[in-house]
Amino acid sequence: MSGQEDTMPAVCETCLGTNPYVEMIRERNGAECKTCTRPFTTFRWRPEKLNSGSGGSGVKRTMICLTCARSKNCCQSCMLDLTYGIDLTTRDQLLKLAGTKTLLNSDSIPKNEVSKRYVANQLDRKYSQLGQDGLKAENEERQKEAKMILSRISKMSEKKNQKLEDGNESGSKHNKKKRNEQEMKITKTELLKLCKNLPFNGNLIKNPNNPQIKTLFLFGLTDGTPTYLIKQYFTDLLEDKSDSKKVETVFVNEKGRFGFIQFGTRSVAEDVASRILKLQKTPDYDKPCLILIDGKVPVRVCWSRSMNTSGSDFTNIELRKIADIVRKQMIKQAEKDNGSKRKADDGEEESGKDKTSKAKSQIKKKRKKNTAQSGQDSDL
Repeated sequence: MSGQEDTMPAVCETCLGTNPYVEMIRERNGAECKTCTRPFTTFRWRPEKLNSGSGGSGVKRTMICLTCARSKNCCQSCMLDLTYGIDLTTRDQLLKLAGTKTLLNSDSIPKNEVSKRYVANQLDRKYSQLGQDGLKAENEERQKEAKMILSRISKMSEKKNQKLEDGNESGSKHNKKKRNEQEMKITKTELLKLCKNLPFNGNLIKNPNNPQIKTLFLFGLTDGTPTYLIKQYFTDLLEDKSDSKKVETVFVNEKGRFGFIQFGTRSVAEDVASRILKLQKTPDYDKPCLILIDGKVPVRVCWSRSMNTSGSDFTNIELRKIADIVRKQMIKQAEKDNGSKRKADDGEEESGKDKTSKAKSQIKKKRKKNTAQSGQDSDL
């Protein structure tokens, strides 16, 4: 049993009450834990100051041991979550909806009494090894994770509210169209924010100065492009295709039509970039390079500006705006390529015209010489 269990219970502010001078009664091995069935040190106290003539009601007491409370991140008295202030069943359901198994990744509670005690003893050893500094670091990590999960849940509720609004305005197509047009308007500030880590004007000819960057940025992806085809394309570019670890991760955001591909080392990333650069029209191609995934999906590739490969920070509206930016960038890059091709064709036509005019002038000179020689022969 943990020695810290005898000094102070883990209870929430609601259970402690507003009285700054709370008197607690401690009883060692005073009750059986409701979770692990082990005896633990209990605490009893009154949250509020008792007025004269009041009875003995309002007494609080701890229901579970400190180890179980830490593993569940809950109050020992009311058993509500210390971060969210809700019951554990509701919290676990919300975490499941947010795509997280449990907040602390704790093991599921066994039903057998012997197994319960074994798991609790293992957790006791874990917390005793961590110490005060380890527990403090774990609490800070828990707070960061809690903020991230709350942001996910808020985005999910925003998406749900958006669907409800769309359903309420389904009778008025004009209003819906007008609202969509207003949402899709992008200001310069929003454009800088959205494209901060999305280098639409990047290239592969110049390697990043940061040697830690081993990621390429992709844009122009479609909903029907599976991740394995993207990974297969870049794996085929490598000389040694047997080592599948050379392509570490492939992240694709279908709503935003962009993605990232991260390689095992910087040298592998540079090798892939050089091979893609050789597939372009010119060796000094200074724009996002064009590749064809599965022989039919045009995708632009360039170096990533940072090691960030996540797109989960964007809302649904922002992802729609990014998808619109991607569409415009694909058209813009195609027009640039066609414009340079036209200039090259025009130059070839001009050089061809010069050659034909020179050939015509030479033919005329030969004709003049022939006529002059024929005139001299007739005089003789």
